Amino acid sequence: MVPLLKNVLALVGHMRPTVMVALGMILVAGYILSDANSGLDLLVLAVISWAILGSGGVLLFNTHWDKDANKEHIRWVFPRMPTVESMLLPSSIFLFCLGAFLGFFIGKAFLLLYLTAVLLGVSYSMPPLRFKSRPGLDVFTNALGYGAMTFLAGWLIQDVLSVKALLLALATSLAVGGVYIMSSIWHIEEDKKSKIRTFGVRVGARKGILTAMILGVGTIAILILLIATEQMKIMAAWAILPAGYILWGLYTKLDRIKEEVKLKNQWGIELAFLVTFCAIIFSELV
Repeated sequence: MVPLLKNVLALVGHMRPTVMVALGMILVAGYILSDANSGLDLLVLAVISWAILGSGGVLLFNTHWDKDANKEHIRWVFPRMPTVESMLLPSSIFLFCLGAFLGFFIGKAFLLLYLTAVLLGVSYSMPPLRFKSRPGLDVFTNALGYGAMTFLAGWLIQDVLSVKALLLALATSLAVGGVYIMSSIWHIEEDKKSKIRTFGVRVGARKGILTAMILGVGTIAILILLIATEQMKIMAAWAILPAGYILWGLYTKLDRIKEEVKLKNQWGIELAFLVTFCAIIFSELV
C-alpha cells in the first residue's frame, strides 16, 4: 500500500498542483465574469475536468516525452520520489478520457474546447511537432491553452461568446504568455543543456523580460478599457495592482539583468498572477 501511495503522490507531483490551482482560478474567473446564474455543480465538474484531469494528463504526457521524470525541479513532493516513467503515458491517457467523460455532461462547447486544448497540449512535447522547441510557438501554445481557452471554458459553461469575453480571454492569454516567458527564462541554462530551443533560450533573459513586460502592459490596458466602458466593475481596478507591481519591479532591475540571469522571484510572479484573478473574481462578487 505504501509503495502504491508513493507512486500516486509522485504522479500528482508531475501533474503540478500549482498549475491546477492557477487554471482553476482562470476557469472560475471566466465563469463568474459571464452571466452565469446556475448552480455550482457544472462549475465544479469543469474545474475537475479541465484543471485537474485535462491539465494533469497533459503534463504527465509531456513528462513522458521529455524524459525528465527525475529532474530536480519537479521532484518536490518528497526528496526521494519513486521512478514512475512506466506509469506516465497510461496515466495521462486515463486522465484525458476521464476528463472528456465529465466534459460531455458540461456541454458541447466545453467538450470541444477541452479536446482542442488536449491536442494542443500534447503537441507541446511530442515529436515531430514538439512546440516547446520552436521559439514563439511555445509561448503561443501556452498562452492559448492555459490562457484564452481556459478562460472561455469557464465562460461558455452558461454563456455565449461576446466582445467582452474575447477581450478578457485575450487579456488572460497575454498574462499567461508573460508568466510562461518568465518561466522559460528561469530554465534557460537547463534548457540549453537539454538542447531545447525555447523562447527564453532564443532571445535571452533581457529581451525575454522586455517581451513579458509588453504582454503585461497589454493585459492592464484591456482591463482599463473594460473598466472605462463599464463592462467591468470599478473594483476590478484592484487586479491591476499586483500586475503593475511586477512590471515596475522588472523595469527597475532591467539594466542589471544579464543573459545568464537566474531569477529568484518566479514564485512571486506566479503568486501575483493568482492574486490578479482573485481580485477580478472578488470584484464581481461584491
